[in-house]
Amino acid sequence: MARGFTAQARAARQRLFEVEVSGADALGEMLRSKNFLSSPTRRLIEYAGRAAWRTAQRAAKPHPTDKGTLGRAIRFNILPGGMAARIDIASGVTGVAFTIEEGRRPGRRPPYGPIKRWMISHGIIPEGRGTSKQIQEVREEIKAEGTRGVHFMAQAADIANKVMEGNVPRTEQEIKALWDRGGN
Repeated sequence: MARGFTAQARAARQRLFEVEVSGADALGEMLRSKNFLSSPTRRLIEYAGRAAWRTAQRAAKPHPTDKGTLGRAIRFNILPGGMAARIDIASGVTGVAFTIEEGRRPGRRPPYGPIKRWMISHGIIPEGRGTSKQIQEVREEIKAEGTRGVHFMAQAADIANKVMEGNVPRTEQEIKALWDRGGN
């Protein structure tokens, strides 16, 4: 192989073959030092992360009457070093985000206040007095049936995986082109 990397094969008794590979450390160092890996790989990770982020934001708002508060609380950042991206939820809404992601099992009524605020904000009931019967009906329905999970973060993970799988060949070609040019 070029650039000082070697592989040797030796035939041994009883038709066993042994392959000795040396230079892997040097190869790794060369790939890191000349940005053969980091630049194309960082682009791929950022692209997949942004696709996951947009998917999570859209999927967290499953119907037109949603206000989009949860979608706006989904954050995206590239971790130091650029070799990982993180999509997470702002700490103020993690509790409700988990319930929206996974749904709620039947068996317990949800709290009155948050259900009332949700019904008012979505135009289901008017603000003011005289709506407690409607609120109680919704609470009882949720107690009996639970709620379905939206799985917005699971959808984001699926999209990130698809983007990664679909773009790895292009990233490999970019790395190979950098290698062939000598990193320039």
